[in-house]
Amino acid sequence: MTIRLGVSLVCDRIREYPAWVRAIEAAGFDAIGFGDSPSLYPETYVQATIVALNTTRVMFGPRVTIPLTRHPSVTASAITAADELSGGRAMLGIGTGDSAIFNIGEKPATLKFMREYILALKEMFAKGHTTYQGKRVVFSYTKRRIPIYVAASGPNSLRLAGEIGDGVILGGGIQRDLIPLTHKYLREGAQKAGKRLEDLDIWWLIGASIAPTREQAVDNIKTHLAAATNAAFRLGVLNKGLPDKLIPAIQKLIEQYEFSEHEHSGTGKKNVRMVDDLGLTEYLADRFTIAGPPEEFARRVREMASWGANQLWFTMPLPDKYGFLDAMRDGVMPRLRQ
Repeated sequence: MTIRLGVSLVCDRIREYPAWVRAIEAAGFDAIGFGDSPSLYPETYVQATIVALNTTRVMFGPRVTIPLTRHPSVTASAITAADELSGGRAMLGIGTGDSAIFNIGEKPATLKFMREYILALKEMFAKGHTTYQGKRVVFSYTKRRIPIYVAASGPNSLRLAGEIGDGVILGGGIQRDLIPLTHKYLREGAQKAGKRLEDLDIWWLIGASIAPTREQAVDNIKTHLAAATNAAFRLGVLNKGLPDKLIPAIQKLIEQYEFSEHEHSGTGKKNVRMVDDLGLTEYLADRFTIAGPPEEFARRVREMASWGANQLWFTMPLPDKYGFLDAMRDGVMPRLRQ
């Protein structure tokens, strides 16, 4: 089974971003993603432009943008420009919204709104015009039908992703028993649109941390454990494979989650402390992260691929970005090619 890997780095220093993305491609990754959270990170389409101009091979795009802060014509124009600059390598990841929404006092988009937004984009890419919220929208700049990847974690969002997405970005974590259930919901959506599960380009989100010991690697990425938990379960915990005994602690983490710290590293941060204080570290590390020394990291990648999660998109909110990329290039990628 072919294993493909993507990575998203938290862009906290935009002047260093060109060198980072060149290093990602040189390390052997297949995709690069970047967040769309204006209160926390540089503008996502500035990042897209940097990736387009500083790589030659990788697929790239927002992972993910949201439908509430940009009119679909604005999103279509921005991603089309980045796609043209890159020679046709862009994708468009779309989700209901997380830190970008809560940091401006809004609520996530409904799935009904998501459907309308995505269908409008698809029609603009295909025909150069659409009707959106009862109004005619013209998009004469269309160059290519940019593939749309829907971010999903619960049953209803998974069905929507299977139905209207070209691909899907799965944020519910990776455990062996979760994969068949996830595929079931995606298949139901795909069949509604006359598609097969195999027609979808499926990517699984997973945190990534490499260090000499697993304990150190997990400690380095606790900010992601909190962020992934909040994103996966904020809109509900039912039918998401959670052990009943952990639900109260997870609900407490979500209630007290600090969006101003979203995916920012630092052991003194509130979100990081909650992961430990609520006794969630081990469970969340197992579900939402691959963490450990290179040999263990590579073993876990192969294990997840054997379960059916063979396209992994890493989130790596660590200060030492080059350390991670060097470890992937020299310690993990050779083991995956063996």
